[in-house]
Amino acid sequence: MTVDQYILDLPEPQQSIMKEIRRRMKLAFPQAKEALSYGVPAFKNEKSFFYYGAFKAHVSVFPPLSKDSPLQEKTKAYQNPKGNLIFSIKKPIPYDLIMEVAKALSEQY
Repeated sequence: MTVDQYILDLPEPQQSIMKEIRRRMKLAFPQAKEALSYGVPAFKNEKSFFYYGAFKAHVSVFPPLSKDSPLQEKTKAYQNPKGNLIFSIKKPIPYDLIMEVAKALSEQY
């Protein structure tokens, strides 16, 4: 399976959300390579730094930010117990925040 297939197989609104995250990631990280890793799309430089996946009621971004990240407070409302970010498909998706997280993760990893 490819990243394209993964996204095209999704129902709406997950498909549109994932397409928008992917579009923004490609603009922000044009040198990063895309891959499927752990069954979800990922972006990597030397190693994977950003994963995003679609589920029944939400879209997730992982891995967790480091505990000392300045974004911890900003992302607190979206964190699950492991620190991964969960965005409900029934609420507006904070794409700008997701991109801030992606930038932090690219620096972290």
